[in-house]
Amino acid sequence: TIDSQNKDVVNLNFKVEEKWTILASPIADSSGGSSSYGLFLLDTNFLGRLYNLGFTFKMINNKPNAAVKFENQHTFDLPLITQVTVEHEDQKKILYSQEKEIGFYSIKMLTVNPFFLWKFNDYVQLGSGLLFQKTEDINDQLNQGEQAKNAQNNIQSPHSINSVAYQMLGRFGLMNYHGLTQDGITLTSITNTTAGMYANSNNEEDYTSTENTLLAFYRPPFDKDSNLAFRLSQK
Repeated sequence: TIDSQNKDVVNLNFKVEEKWTILASPIADSSGGSSSYGLFLLDTNFLGRLYNLGFTFKMINNKPNAAVKFENQHTFDLPLITQVTVEHEDQKKILYSQEKEIGFYSIKMLTVNPFFLWKFNDYVQLGSGLLFQKTEDINDQLNQGEQAKNAQNNIQSPHSINSVAYQMLGRFGLMNYHGLTQDGITLTSITNTTAGMYANSNNEEDYTSTENTLLAFYRPPFDKDSNLAFRLSQK
């Protein structure tokens, strides 16, 4: 509208309407003698600040598992991504050798993983974080027959963990977001290391692990509301 006091001034009025930003997705999976079902929820505008908040709940072999992930893409209005993940796992696994069952193990684990990434440009993000892991109730779910098979095949119980590791991260590539869909390709490399902190400990072991994940999304021209996805992971 034209200002009534000054004809050379035009007043612009913006009407802002907050949209519903919670996405829900069912989860169902069966592999390696383990089946799961659950629900994934994601809010892409948590607290109206464009924070991402994800919640996953799964029943894995009738045991509850849950994870919460918070992400801020513009920490302190800087090109800085901060993310915190808290996950509780309660799982039972079957060990195979040449498609034959040779053993079993079960474990409860709490994982807390805060980290940050600095966005140098659209294609390179580097950062670091901490990885805290604690296990309990190892092999608590195994019955007598499963314990006997472990003993028969000399399967050792998993080592208990109560440790903090330093984390180094790198993310390379570009992902474009279009509402509920996306396209692009990224390579994420994560290295976790205790860096000798437990060299003199009788209870914990030092370790260094690396995981590389290639993720690609493609929006087909005949259907802009869907994605073709490809994921390749190496540990």
